[in-house]
Amino acid sequence: MGNNLPYEIIVGVGRVYLAPVGTAFPDTDETPGAYWLDLGCTDDDGVTVSHIREYDEHFKGCSPQVQKVTLNSARDEIAFNLAEITPQRYARLLDDAAVVAVAAASGTPGTQYFRIAPNSTPAQYACLIRGASPLSDADAQYEYARVSVSDTVEVQYSKADASTLSVKLSAFEDLEYPGRFGTYRAQASVAA
Repeated sequence: MGNNLPYEIIVGVGRVYLAPVGTAFPDTDETPGAYWLDLGCTDDDGVTVSHIREYDEHFKGCSPQVQKVTLNSARDEIAFNLAEITPQRYARLLDDAAVVAVAAASGTPGTQYFRIAPNSTPAQYACLIRGASPLSDADAQYEYARVSVSDTVEVQYSKADASTLSVKLSAFEDLEYPGRFGTYRAQASVAA
């Protein structure tokens, strides 16, 4: 990605990668390894990472003023529109559907296809989201140990704009580090 001065004003879209749960995350200056499926560029709306927190308000005695708030529930959601659609990317987001390649033969075109079917237990993935760092001309990244598609996956075909694949992911608690969803890491300088 990279960034230029002033670094804290970030302009640009993000890239999203998915891998099997338990896959090691790369450093911010490393190219993601073979297990990471690059879902391609997002559209101009980029990637939205929402840290949703719901709090309960507590009152004391007869006071009408809030005295304290406590966390009731927490979740992180990641939403984006993919601008580069392939059968492999589309199938991965539809519960890891298997893509079948059919070779061209006499009178038959070569094709790739996957079956569209619901799954009562959506697939889980490790998720890496890359964007520009607010600290240097380098990358920053979100590292989520476990995510799953949590809403409708939509493909929009339009003559007015490029087609997009809309996705929303929900992050789950990191089993290795209970109490957290993931990590945000921004590169500040190059490796020594």
